[in-house]
Order: sequence, then C-alpha cells, then structure tokens
Amino acid sequence: SRYKSTHQAHVKNFSEKHKVRAMGVEGAELFAQHKDGKEFPVEINLSPLELAEGFLTSVAIRDVTKQKQAEENLREKDAELLENAELFKTITYNTQNLVLLRDTNELVVFTNLQCKNVLGFSCETYVGKELLLSIHPLDKEEYKQKWDALKTKGEKILHYEFRIIDPSGNIRWLSKSTTPVLINGKVKFYQTSIRNITDK
Repeated sequence: SRYKSTHQAHVKNFSEKHKVRAMGVEGAELFAQHKDGKEFPVEINLSPLELAEGFLTSVAIRDVTKQKQAEENLREKDAELLENAELFKTITYNTQNLVLLRDTNELVVFTNLQCKNVLGFSCETYVGKELLLSIHPLDKEEYKQKWDALKTKGEKILHYEFRIIDPSGNIRWLSKSTTPVLINGKVKFYQTSIRNITDK
C-alpha cells in the first residue's frame, strides 16, 4: 500500500506513547485496502491494553465510505444552492416586479429593489419582520382565503389581482403570484412576485 511506510511510523510512535487516540493526524484521511487492492476510507481508533505480559493495542476500524459519500453529496448540494441563490439574485434585480422571499413565519428574508415602485414604500425596513399591506376592504377576505389555502393546502397563488391603499391614500391594483419553496421535501420559504397593474 502507498501508506505502508507512514503507517509503520505511526504504529511505532503509538507504541512509545500509550494513550487512546484516533489514528493519523488531524485533517488527514485514512484508507484501508481490500484483497483486490481497492482502497476505501476508514476511521481507526487505537487503545492500549496493559496486561501482565506488557502492552497490547486494541484497534477499531470502521468503513466510512457511506459517510464520506454523504459529505460529498452535501458539499455538492451546498454549492448548487449557492449557485442558485446567486442566479436568483441576478434575475430578481433585473425585473420590474417586486420579488419577496418569506419564511414559514411570514417574515421577510429577501426583497429586491422594486418595493417602492410597486407598493409605494420601501421594503428594506421589513427584512426580518412581517410585511403588512393595507389591503382594500373589498379584497381583504379573499386575500386572506388565498393565503390560508397556500399555507394549509399548498395551493399556489397565480396572478391574483387585488387592491391596496398606498401611503399616499391612493388605490393600487396589484397582480400577485406566490409559490412555496421546498427544501428536502419541506416548505421552507414562500416566493412572491408582485406587479403594479394600476395603469393597465
């Protein structure tokens, strides 16, 4: 094996310093070898046993192939999520729609720069808080029903038109679409796109 000489040096060092420890140096990977010559990753723990005849060494070897594969899959998934996040930002910053990302507690975790153009006020102060809209009295009940159906039944809100009253007291017609964002099969966020259709 390509590690044989190094392994022998570690064994010699352990025999001179009798204490329980993991084999190898911190950060280094250990490999064992099948009869066919194929290597596989392992964890090795050494424990000294003091007997009347002298010291013996107890060796526990664990195949960590599945663990290493899971770690690699997680790194790949993290890299993919990071890439998707950057793509998400690029897309949302180049749209005329307001794009919001809210968690399952309805708190804003992300907003692009179109909030003031669409709603009439800045959303930046709402990051980490609940976004409260002044829904027109005639639309309040239906607005609530659609949001409840999204959260309880997973029904997407697609191009729903409703009215709000902006800070100046003017009525704005908006078109809203909201879809759940799933991570590992569970709803983690709600992505919302809102378009100002007052002049249309």
